[in-house]
Amino acid sequence: MVDRSKLFQNLAARQTWLDEEPSEAPEPNEVPLATIKPNPHQPRRYFDPEALANLQTSISEHGILEPLLVRPHNKGYELVAGERRYQAAKALGLKTVPVIIRELSNQETLKIALTENLQREDLNPVEETQSILELLALELVTNTDEVRSRLNKMKHAHDRAQDLNTIEGAGQIDQLLIGLGYQWPSWVKNRLPVLNLPPIILEALAQGQLKYTAAIAIAKVNDETAMQTLLDQAIAESLSVAQIRDRVRGLNAQPQDEFKVRCDRVFKKIRSAEANLNTKQRQKLDSLLAQLDQLLDGA
Repeated sequence: MVDRSKLFQNLAARQTWLDEEPSEAPEPNEVPLATIKPNPHQPRRYFDPEALANLQTSISEHGILEPLLVRPHNKGYELVAGERRYQAAKALGLKTVPVIIRELSNQETLKIALTENLQREDLNPVEETQSILELLALELVTNTDEVRSRLNKMKHAHDRAQDLNTIEGAGQIDQLLIGLGYQWPSWVKNRLPVLNLPPIILEALAQGQLKYTAAIAIAKVNDETAMQTLLDQAIAESLSVAQIRDRVRGLNAQPQDEFKVRCDRVFKKIRSAEANLNTKQRQKLDSLLAQLDQLLDGA
């Protein structure tokens, strides 16, 4: 389990805009809530309703103890950090909120939003993994697909005892993940695969309906329809991981349509490998898909 307080200290140490001495920190301002617009690129997608309700109760009793961070934007302000406080303030009908106003670039804004996300105790594995990939992408000045490709190359080199220095950005990746409290080999093995889960499981996990270990277990069901049924049962009945694994074994032991299984397996392989294909492999796969598409048109 990652120590969130230590994690945030490590992150904060990397961000120059959070390095101010207390005496230099700006005083908060009270601004109309209506002048603040949410960040359209907010990396966090899901907010637990119960946690938001608890926050509303706290704000009702004690007010907003920590100002929101905003930046000037279109004659008003854009929210940089404090999305949950912003949502709670809206729900309570507050007219004004305390804010710290900073001049920040788009890149700085995203980094701060990601940093704030990663210090949350209730951050789910999907959001955490996506946020870390975004931070790595910003650090390496690239995109998340390229980061995943480099991480997979690092894993392959590590498994073969090869030199990691031949992989661009490997040192930066290693240092940033250490700063987040992870060793990169274990993170790649245990966390990165979460993004390869079937969409129905990924969505349930992102919405906090499912624990990570339960999601991994359900994903092992061979038949997609049976997987959906088990997912619904796991959520409705609050099944334990042990109960889920028992049901998975029973479902996978049932006779299945071998042709359908093969189709599903190939489709999953394509989805999993898509980001790591080189140009030649992608062209060949595109040609095969075109042939398959043409074949099915005549079915």
